[in-house]
Amino acid sequence: MSLENLNEVSEGLNDHLSHRGGLESYTPSEMSYIREIIPPNWEGLSPDQRQEAIDLLDNRLAELSESGVCRALDSDPQIKQVLSSVIDEIPVEMLEAPHDHIQTDQISDRLYNCEELRFENWRTLELDDKVQLLNTIECDIARIEHRPSIPVYAESLGPLVPGGRGGGYNMMDKTITVNSTLLEASSHSPERFRKVLDVLIHEGRHAYQDYNMNEREVHPRHCNINSWRENVELGYEPGDASEVGLRLYWCQPLETDAREFAQEVIEKLNLKLTA
Repeated sequence: MSLENLNEVSEGLNDHLSHRGGLESYTPSEMSYIREIIPPNWEGLSPDQRQEAIDLLDNRLAELSESGVCRALDSDPQIKQVLSSVIDEIPVEMLEAPHDHIQTDQISDRLYNCEELRFENWRTLELDDKVQLLNTIECDIARIEHRPSIPVYAESLGPLVPGGRGGGYNMMDKTITVNSTLLEASSHSPERFRKVLDVLIHEGRHAYQDYNMNEREVHPRHCNINSWRENVELGYEPGDASEVGLRLYWCQPLETDAREFAQEVIEKLNLKLTA
């Protein structure tokens, strides 16, 4: 991908987003189609009947999806009101996620409240214990982001040099990999330790992007999902060691979003630690 191609991507995104800044509500005819399978009285249903009704609703919303990816069940205010009495029974992965500023607040709180993630405690953990802890934290982050959790592994991804890989998200296998060299170095350096957290959050954000693009749209800003899809359709570059390749990698909507999201979490965590 050249710089000219990148400009085309940006222009395409701006044109696309100017026409679709948000997610439109269902039309009256679509709402009528949806409401005909919604029970008038949830309280009178057994748990199995409620689940069956929720599944029917999910299937009907999938039929009405333009992108082929089902929306969050409560993304439309009218449907959210209908589901209010059973919302606690619906898996969070099927419901609209909080806005990013709320997600970053909640994730930074989770990291702050984990005693094992104090550097003086982290540095005493063996590598396997570090990976196990990261898997626990990933499960909590996934719940905050309203997506399925994915396994975290340690693997050698090369030396810790400028432009080197701290980790990665595998869209095919649905896994997060953290560079084992970084994990080992994190026991001796608070900066490397913070980098481990940054990698976990950054790659988890890629899992969130993937979930929204390909499984269910739970992100509250539809225009963001459109930009991520455009990034993939017009050519998602996985990074390059060259200067131009690295610049292109950093400028992609998928990478900019993940980088800024992780940075905001770490900044909020640092504020809590120094308060």
